[in-house]
Amino acid sequence: MFARMAVWKRLTLLVSIAGIGLISLASLALVEFAKLEVEAKSVARQVPAVRYAQRIIVRALDVRSQLLLALQHNPAIPEIVQLHDHPLQMHLDAARKSANELRDGVQQLLLAAPETRHEQSAKLQALEVAIEQFETQGVQPIIKLFETGRYAEANVLILKRTHPLYHQLKAL
Repeated sequence: MFARMAVWKRLTLLVSIAGIGLISLASLALVEFAKLEVEAKSVARQVPAVRYAQRIIVRALDVRSQLLLALQHNPAIPEIVQLHDHPLQMHLDAARKSANELRDGVQQLLLAAPETRHEQSAKLQALEVAIEQFETQGVQPIIKLFETGRYAEANVLILKRTHPLYHQLKAL
């Protein structure tokens, strides 16, 4: 049947079939691009929340680092203390500041992604509890120990409390 058709009819049929194929492919591509756009917008909405979550982890790491650096001010090891050109209070103030920023980070996290508040409410509550424990059990007692000159006890508390609480916080 195709062989008996005139050349212009065959050519018209082929061009029509190719046109229908191209329109079908273009339609499929547009549908996939629309799906991709929806996913990209969803990811873009989550970026600020991810940044704040990372900031919380960095602040917790800062607290831990400052407490560890404070150990180097132990007067029982004068050769190390002599290497420092700053007081112990600098590390304690930096630890307090970062601990305060931890609490602020949770509020910023809630403000950054209000639409995920209901979906992530259990995780956010767990994060708030972990930050509270980190601060009350792992930071404040150690700062008090440093302020009273009890460096050995502070070292033990860092290892037994602060490190596990930091890793618990980081896991959330």
